Amino acid sequence: MENPNKYFIYNEVTRKPNPLKNFYALDKKEDTIRPLSANIKKLQRARIYKKVKKLMEDEGIKYDANLLPKSDMIALGEFDRPGAGMSEMVQRPLDTAHAGKILHPDRYKESLSQSLYAVKHPKTGLFTLIDGQHTITDIATLVADGLMVFDGTWQELKHPTLYIETDDLSFALKAFALINGKGKKKCSKYKELENAVQIVRVCGNTDDEEDVLIEKKVSIAQSNGCYAVEQNSDLSTKPGTFTHIAKFLSLNEKQIELATTWHNNYFHYIPVNGALWFLFADLTSGFKTAKLKMTDEFLEELAGLYQNLFSDYAEYHAEIQTAWGKFTKTKYGTKYKWNDDAIAIATVQVYKKLGGTSEIPGYMLDQFNGFEADSSLIDFLPEYVTDQFDE
Repeated sequence: MENPNKYFIYNEVTRKPNPLKNFYALDKKEDTIRPLSANIKKLQRARIYKKVKKLMEDEGIKYDANLLPKSDMIALGEFDRPGAGMSEMVQRPLDTAHAGKILHPDRYKESLSQSLYAVKHPKTGLFTLIDGQHTITDIATLVADGLMVFDGTWQELKHPTLYIETDDLSFALKAFALINGKGKKKCSKYKELENAVQIVRVCGNTDDEEDVLIEKKVSIAQSNGCYAVEQNSDLSTKPGTFTHIAKFLSLNEKQIELATTWHNNYFHYIPVNGALWFLFADLTSGFKTAKLKMTDEFLEELAGLYQNLFSDYAEYHAEIQTAWGKFTKTKYGTKYKWNDDAIAIATVQVYKKLGGTSEIPGYMLDQFNGFEADSSLIDFLPEYVTDQFDE
């Protein structure tokens, strides 16, 4: 290309190995069982539990195991036998903050302890807990630390348990998603996605079309170095990871292929910003409606634009949100709630303002555009950006 536009020249960034390729959670081929004793040790080390324990010891408070519900009772030790316990594919990691808060004397009532949900293997007789790990860990830890009156060890204490005999792990995965309702630690969007993927990948169960579609979308993203992870997890700051699960799943397979390929080609060194899904949902929809082709050259120019003016598209996302507040305050007298449409709209308007030659859908150039000085959304971007409009 002769005399390339300086704003659209993408500068290659050295690609480094991504460790998620080696230990991505959704690549598991088999389940891992975590014993209850591991949960107890984790909770005993937790700051919030130590505070509750000290409070109870200082005030001489002890819970009474005799007040726990009575029904079909399973000894807690059954969940600590080799091969039994918490399914790490079904259950989330123990949330010590959640477990500790449950135990506070102002809210804990033994008689309101909820039944456990478990699967019993028909041949081995081993129990796998599919719901209630915070309940069972709390009670076992209280007994272990002498904070619940019980004549025996925590392994001997029995607790109401609902279970079904089956060797079909896909049942456990589906059950976990269904029973996490009111009064439970909410099942995250990531965990719902993980359950669907593992039902297909680990269990080989393709009965549910939605599970199959979710797994396919995750596979497309993964093939392009983009990995779904839990929000605020240790991995959420790693390159290629994303946490905006709901918007990701709203895209079709072609949109996900296009978006993750673009991120992997140009911004493989940063986490996937949520703007990616809105950007490509709107670009693909807009170009399709206008019957225009979105070329590889245009997509590379956008990468160059983000890189040269904002460092990357995550920084652009932050800047356009700030500009949105200023734009709506100036135009309407009050700051309007953020509109995700602005991500793609402002991108293509900046592109054209800086001399971009690719054809753009007309409506995308009209929206949020007053066509007069200081009357358009992009006029409220940082001054160092708007100064380039006049060159």
